[in-house]
Amino acid sequence: MSASSRRESHGSGDRLTLHRRPHLLVAHGEPIICEGLVGILGRAGNDVDVAGDLDEALAILDKREVDALVVSHRLPPDGCLALLDACEDPPPTVVLDGHADDISRVVARPSVRSVLTRPFRLQVFYDAVAEVTRPGRTGDTPPKGGGNGR
Repeated sequence: MSASSRRESHGSGDRLTLHRRPHLLVAHGEPIICEGLVGILGRAGNDVDVAGDLDEALAILDKREVDALVVSHRLPPDGCLALLDACEDPPPTVVLDGHADDISRVVARPSVRSVLTRPFRLQVFYDAVAEVTRPGRTGDTPPKGGGNGR
């Protein structure tokens, strides 16, 4: 776990606060998309693991705790619902849906906080990931929105 520190001033004194980098799992069947997402998320200050299919994603989740999932709606072989079903308590999830299929079953999942349909603005993606990884978040589910930022 990597952490950074910064000194915060609170009136009468300073205190050192440790901030842990969010750890994300990107699960997507297209390697070029994974590569791009890892670059974007890494530059934004996240630790990122990548899985190309359901089995790889489950293997990573068995080994490490993640703060959030960024997962393709069509994650091979059976889609993101198979991954969410296989997790006892899935972390907050951002679903990427490149085809705007009927996603009502996905949106109904408590762990799914955002579904982004392509094309979406990069800022919309950053905001969705920031929402699920912000320190001190509660279990409250924020509005899911349609997600293309237009």
